[in-house]
Amino acid sequence: MSGKFQWKKFYEINLLDSFFDPLKSDYPEFSDWFQMKCQKGEETLVYNDDTGIGAFLYLKRENESIQLENKMLPFCNRVKIGTLRLSERQRGIRLGEGAIGVALWKWQESQAEEIYVTVFEKHLELINLIERFGFQCEGKI
Repeated sequence: MSGKFQWKKFYEINLLDSFFDPLKSDYPEFSDWFQMKCQKGEETLVYNDDTGIGAFLYLKRENESIQLENKMLPFCNRVKIGTLRLSERQRGIRLGEGAIGVALWKWQESQAEEIYVTVFEKHLELINLIERFGFQCEGKI
């Protein structure tokens, strides 16, 4: 595996890279969201190898309540794993574990009370990965 993780500004990343096609498909507003992050000068963690983008991790600080289908999670300081995606070629080689490890490290550094991620039910590999790190389903949005 030749490549490395680097913190990059959104505007340094090529949104037209085919890596982002599944995100654009799942989230029709993804391109607009990405452009907003570019304009704000926000950073994300990107793994690049000889082929291109292999992984992408975006973390966001929040202090709000979260309305779920059957309950409300109260206001508190949280870190949200806003985006976590691995390319097909990077799956099964523990790169996802590294990305989750970085997210948990940043959460601990932030001293936020909670960390969370929202996941489509169809992403079973991601669900299995985050559950191995202690994440639990709190409900549906």
